[in-house]
Amino acid sequence: MSNKSFLSVLFLVVVSITTSFSQTYFETQWKTEGITYTGFCVYFNDDDAFMRINFLKNGSPVIAEYKCSGKQFKEKGYDGYLLDGKDAIIIQGGKDEAYSADNFVFFKEDGVYTKPQIIDDQRLEKEDFTFDNVSYWNEVTSDKFTKSYIRQFFTEEEPLYRSLLSTNVQEENYRITACNYGDDNWAIVMSQGSGIDGQTTLRDANYPKEWIKKKWDENYYITSCTYGDGEWMVVMSESIDYENQAYNIKDYFPADWIKEKWALDFYITSITYGNGQWAVVMSKGTDYTNQAYKKSETFPVEYIRAKWDEDYYVTNITYGDGLWYVTMSKNSWLSNQTYKKASEYPEDWILEKAADDYLISNVVQADGEWVVIMTKGLQYTGQLLHREASYPEAWISEKWNGSESESPVVNNQPVPEEEEEEQILEDLDDLNENVTLHLIVVANTLISDIGESCEVDENKIVKEFDIICDELQIDFNKVVIDDKNFNKSSVDNALYKLSPGSNDIVVFFYSGHGFRWSNQASRYPFMSLRYSDYTPINSTTTMSLEEVYNTVKSKGARFNLVIGDCCNSDIGVTQRGGEVSLSGKNQNQGKLARLQELFLKTKGSYIFAAASPGETSCGNAIDGGYLTSSFFQSLSQETSFMSQDTPSWETVINRSIKTASYKTNNLNGCSQQNGIYKAEVK
Repeated sequence: MSNKSFLSVLFLVVVSITTSFSQTYFETQWKTEGITYTGFCVYFNDDDAFMRINFLKNGSPVIAEYKCSGKQFKEKGYDGYLLDGKDAIIIQGGKDEAYSADNFVFFKEDGVYTKPQIIDDQRLEKEDFTFDNVSYWNEVTSDKFTKSYIRQFFTEEEPLYRSLLSTNVQEENYRITACNYGDDNWAIVMSQGSGIDGQTTLRDANYPKEWIKKKWDENYYITSCTYGDGEWMVVMSESIDYENQAYNIKDYFPADWIKEKWALDFYITSITYGNGQWAVVMSKGTDYTNQAYKKSETFPVEYIRAKWDEDYYVTNITYGDGLWYVTMSKNSWLSNQTYKKASEYPEDWILEKAADDYLISNVVQADGEWVVIMTKGLQYTGQLLHREASYPEAWISEKWNGSESESPVVNNQPVPEEEEEEQILEDLDDLNENVTLHLIVVANTLISDIGESCEVDENKIVKEFDIICDELQIDFNKVVIDDKNFNKSSVDNALYKLSPGSNDIVVFFYSGHGFRWSNQASRYPFMSLRYSDYTPINSTTTMSLEEVYNTVKSKGARFNLVIGDCCNSDIGVTQRGGEVSLSGKNQNQGKLARLQELFLKTKGSYIFAAASPGETSCGNAIDGGYLTSSFFQSLSQETSFMSQDTPSWETVINRSIKTASYKTNNLNGCSQQNGIYKAEVK
C-alpha cells in the first residue's frame, strides 16, 4: 500500500473518537529540512483544537497557528488517529513567510497510540512524499506555563497569553529577579509573575560550591548573584526552564571558558565580581540564539545602542575591579529597553517608565552611581525594589510568604485576571443565597443492550452536578431513578414531589432508549421507561420529554434544564461504538465567575434532545452517550479560563450538538445525529 493511497484512506474512512471534558495540552517537536519546529496543541475535542508552531527562520522567531480536527481510522490492517491541520496563518514574525498546516498520524499498537508521524499539506500535494517522525509528543500540565514557556507560542498582547499564565498558581508569588550590592547598600528587586516556584538564598564568605551542587541535584538553578558586605549572595530558583548550568570562579575574567561554553549552547546568565574573583554562571536552555559582552572602564553607552540596533538586549550588567561588563543577548523575547544613570536612586524615572510598561531587569549601584535597566516584555504582574544598608532578610522572607503590606515601587501591569475574578465573585456573592439545584437523573442501567452506557452517563451526571454545587456553594438535592426503579411511576412521583423555590435550579437528565410515534406532533422524543425488552411499550411505560419539560417549567424555578440523550426515531436501539481518546488528563481550570454566570444569573428554561426527528443517538460503553459527554465537555469549555466571550447556554448547547454530530458522522453502524433544543429565556 503506497503512502499516497494510505493517506487517502486516513481522510476518507473515519469513525468517532471519544474525548475528555476539558482542554488538554500537548507539546511536540520535529525537524524538517534543517529547521526545528516546536508545536503546542490545545485540544478540546475532535472538532475543536488548534496548534501553535514556533520555529526560527533566518535567526528570527516565527509563530504560526492552524486549526485541527481529529479522526479515527481503521483500514487494511491500519488502526490509528489522524489530527488534520488546516488554514495556517502567521501570528508573529516571518512577514513574507507562509506556513503549510501539518497532519499528524498516530498509529495504534496493542491499543496504545505511538508517537505520531507528520506531513504538511504542501508536501502532501506532491506525487512522492514521506512522513517525518516527531521527536516527542507529550502532554503538558499547567505548572510548566511560565512566561518563558508561553511566549514561545503566544505574544504577550494576546488574551490567551495571560489566561494560560494565570493557571500556574506560582505566578503571583514574589521572587527575587535581580540583586546588587554597592555603595554600602543592598538593592533587591522582587517580582510577581516570574514563573519561579521555590526559591532560596545563601550568603557565605566563600563562594558556596557545595551548596550550589546540592541545589542543582534538587532541580534548582542560579538565577541571581552578587557580592556585598564581605559575603557572596547566591539566589537559586525552582521551575526554571534551563537544561543545564555551569559556573567558573577565577581571579581573572574567564573569557576562554565562556567561548568554550558558547560552543556548547550555554549562555551567560550571571557575572559577579567579589573578593578579587570573577564568578560567571552560564546556562543551557535560555532560548538565546547569540550573545556578546563588552568590557569597559566606562559605562559602554555606544556599544549598547549599537547592539540594540542589531536586536540584542541587555541581559546582565555588573561592575567590578574598576570595569563594567555588559552582556547582551539575541532572541531574549524582550521587546524594548532603556536605562538610567544617576547619582541618586531614580525613583521618579522608574515610575515614569513603569507607566509605559517597562519593568526593572537589572540594577547596579557602583562607582557612586545608580544604573537601572528597564525592559518591556518581562510581563511581571508586580514589582518591588528594596534598598537597605543591612541585608534585608526579614523583608525577603515576608515577600516570599505573600505579604502585601507594602505598596509596590513598580506595579504597572493591569490587574491580573485572578483579581478581576475575585471582584466579580464579590459582586455575585449574594446570588447563591438560598439556592438549591434539584437534579433528577433517569438512567436505564439494567437494559441489556445499552445499560452499561447509561450507567456511565448516570455516574457522570451526578458527579458533575455535585461538583458544580460545591463550587457554587449551593445546596444539592438529587433523585436517581435507575435499576428496577426505572419506570414511569417513579418519574411521575419525582416530578410530583419536585417543589423548587423561586430562585432554584432544576435539571432533568434522561439516558436510555427513546423513540417517536408515527403520528406525534412534538419534535422531541418519548422516553421508553422499561428495563426489560419483554415489557410492552404503551402509555404506562412511556413519557414525552416535552411533557416533562412543561411539568418542570410549571414548578416555578428560576432556571430549568431538561435533557434527553436518546433516539428520536421509530423504536430502535441506541448505537454503541468505543475507541480510546487522544486527549489525556482532565485539565479544566474553570473560572468560577463564568460558572456563576450560567447557573446563578440565568432565568428561563431549555429543553435539549440528542437527535432530530427520525434520527438515532449514539454512544459507547466507555464514555456513555455522545450527547451527554459532549454536553459536559462543552460546559467545561464554556467555563474555562480560555474562553473569552460572555458565558452563554446557547453556546454550550450548540457546541454540544456540533460535537456530538461530528463524532457520529460516518460512524460505523450509526447514523449522524443532530440535536435539537428550545430556549425560553427571560
